Amino acid sequence: MTAVTNLTNLTNAGNFIELVDYANDTTEGVLIIMFVLSLFIIITTLLLRRYEYQEAVFASSFVCLMLSIVLSSINLLPFQFLIGFATVWAFMALYIYLIKR
Repeated sequence: MTAVTNLTNLTNAGNFIELVDYANDTTEGVLIIMFVLSLFIIITTLLLRRYEYQEAVFASSFVCLMLSIVLSSINLLPFQFLIGFATVWAFMALYIYLIKR
């Protein structure tokens, strides 16, 4: 791996998506993954103030699922994370449905 020393010379980045793509490539894909996972944790923590754990995880996984669809469509997030958030969302929906019945 080559060391990047001058991050201000981004001549190929013409817009924000290209800048994020460059930063994501530089970190070998870790930037967007950590962004989505930290967003999941933050949303879950904020929703725990008002809702139960199951509902908080259900809502935050739905938000991250929608974000993962967008980020996967522009190739910033691996497809496995889209499947992962869809799986968490589906299992939480089933769990909430069975508990509330």
